Parts: sequence; C-alpha cells; structure tokens
Amino acid sequence: MIIINIQNKGDITVYKDDEIILFMKRNTPIPFFKTIGEIYSDEKIAKITYGFLKKDIQFQNFKSFIEIKNQKLFAAEFYIGNDIITVTKNPFVLFNRSFFCKIYSNLELIANVSLKKKLDTNGINLKVEYLKEDETIEYNSLICLLIYSIEFNLA
Repeated sequence: MIIINIQNKGDITVYKDDEIILFMKRNTPIPFFKTIGEIYSDEKIAKITYGFLKKDIQFQNFKSFIEIKNQKLFAAEFYIGNDIITVTKNPFVLFNRSFFCKIYSNLELIANVSLKKKLDTNGINLKVEYLKEDETIEYNSLICLLIYSIEFNLA
C-alpha cells in the first residue's frame, strides 16, 4: 500500500509498505508566490519550483526524462518518453470525498488516490491504489503526483 503524507506547510513523504521511498523537502521563501521542492530517493533526484499556478522542473535525475506539458487548475500532463501521465484532482473534494485525484497513463486509468482520513490536523494523508502492477508506471506516476502535489497544503 502506498501512503502519501503532505504536511501543513511542510514536507511530503511517500511510503510503500511503511518504508519511505520518496521525499520532497519544501521551502516557501515567498508565501503564496514561490515554493521550492527538492525530491529525494536515496539522493537528490529533482528540484521543482512552483509559483503563480506554474510548476517547473529545474533539475532532474530520474530514470526517464520528465517534462511538464499542460498545467491546469485541476489537472496536469507529464511526458515521460512515449508515455503521457495525467493527474486530475477532484475540484469538489470538500463535498465529495470519494476520490482525491486520479492518475492516467496514456488515457487509461491506472490509480485512484483517496483521502486516508477525512479530517487530519497534521496535514493530508493520501492512499494510492494501483489498478494493476507495473513498477515502471508506478514509479513514474508517483514522481508526477509528487510534482503535482508541491502546491498542496501550503496555506
């Protein structure tokens, strides 16, 4: 089981079977205008910036090159080689908690992301459930979800 903990104004940690597999250290030098996230696995693998509804990858050392293509208010597309990973967020999550977001690979639904707890004072805890097992797609989509999540819980 994959759990993502997004701390209030803090870091993002991705757990797989209670072991940390990815970690994003977030720094917000200019509140509401600029956030810098550094993603780590065993070592630093990326630096992401977020400001004014736009995310940029400043540095990356992933297994495959990732490019942010389309960024919208409730969705983002990432190009990874010949694949397109799309993350769509539920705009009505406050009213309809059945799903937090969905992840697609080449327009095929590959994962459902839900809130682990309805209310949590320590941040947001997400549960990621993959519809089929594929380590490469799982890793790439988790990286994309982590990049997409840089803006969550900053206020």
